[in-house]
Amino acid sequence: MRSAVAAPRSTPTTRGFRSWRPAPARRTRARSGLRRRPIRGLPPAERLAARRRRTRPLVRALRPQLMRQANGLSRHADIAKAFAYGNQRWRAFNRFLYDGQLEPDNLIAERAIRGFTVGRRNWLFSGNFATAERSAVVLSIIETCKLCGVDAEAYMGRCHRAHPERLASLALG
Repeated sequence: MRSAVAAPRSTPTTRGFRSWRPAPARRTRARSGLRRRPIRGLPPAERLAARRRRTRPLVRALRPQLMRQANGLSRHADIAKAFAYGNQRWRAFNRFLYDGQLEPDNLIAERAIRGFTVGRRNWLFSGNFATAERSAVVLSIIETCKLCGVDAEAYMGRCHRAHPERLASLALG
């Protein structure tokens, strides 16, 4: 096993300023117990219990730390503005700690629209605005089907058989 050598917290630089360098890590993530089962995907009741146990203490410790850090900054600094933004919306930020159905981020929605953002460049070659609009409608139906676990091709076929005039109007503009 490799031993960790203690390095100074700061070292002098050529101009006389002191730069900060973090001390070497003494424990790996796996040994420190930080690798835990993910909360995402659990039923809401279990997710809420896990958040109360694991996440709430971290979030409670975060706010005083942010306030301490913000005290020494100019209010015009970008990081101070970011701290103020978070402080003003602190209650909304904490809602996921009290409701197991809420997610702390919008990762699911971002993954769902990834296909749109990749396809955006292709929409430039749609020919005209109406064609690009129809492409967006079709892609949104496909992505919604994916999110709901529905076979998009079968769904579009059923829609076409049930309402052929709507699909024709969509194709013609």
